[in-house]
Amino acid sequence: DPETNETTNVPLAIFNVEPKKRIRFRMINSLSWTCPVELTIQNHTLTIIGTDGEDVKPKNVTTLNTFS
Repeated sequence: DPETNETTNVPLAIFNVEPKKRIRFRMINSLSWTCPVELTIQNHTLTIIGTDGEDVKPKNVTTLNTFS
């Protein structure tokens, strides 16, 4: 909340993935500017391949921040 400078932390989700496998996460954000979401996977790189239903040039990142 930008007015109170408070944040809400949620428990970590655990996904068990087989080694050498690729996993695709589809992130749908229906939040607002006052509630950004940060996605990070410990010790892994994320490759962004699309945004708002459009393909983009793949970009490797360690953290994805999204706003509505």
